[in-house]
Amino acid sequence: MLKRSNIVAAEEDLQTFYRELDGLDSALIRMLECGFRTSSVAFHVIEGSGYSIVDGQRLDWEDKDVFCVPGWAFHEHVNTGKEPAILFSHTDVPVMRSLDLYREEAHPAGRQ
Repeated sequence: MLKRSNIVAAEEDLQTFYRELDGLDSALIRMLECGFRTSSVAFHVIEGSGYSIVDGQRLDWEDKDVFCVPGWAFHEHVNTGKEPAILFSHTDVPVMRSLDLYREEAHPAGRQ
């Protein structure tokens, strides 16, 4: 996983968003480290196919799709293709932390 918070040095971008590039191997299920977060996240599918479960609802995705996960929504990703899937995401964690509004909590069942 590549985690960068300042890929493009834009003044308004420095303290407000994180950007991540995730690679999912085939048949891999990836859950986020914690279950619930007050931050939201937008995902851009760079390549690959699979689905994500967001608050119990399945969202199928493939190349060039975009989907968003609202705050306090548990989510996990599954790659259904033979090749790795690449998801680019950006989240508002830094701004939520700077406003002292960021919270996280583990999913009680561990996964959906």
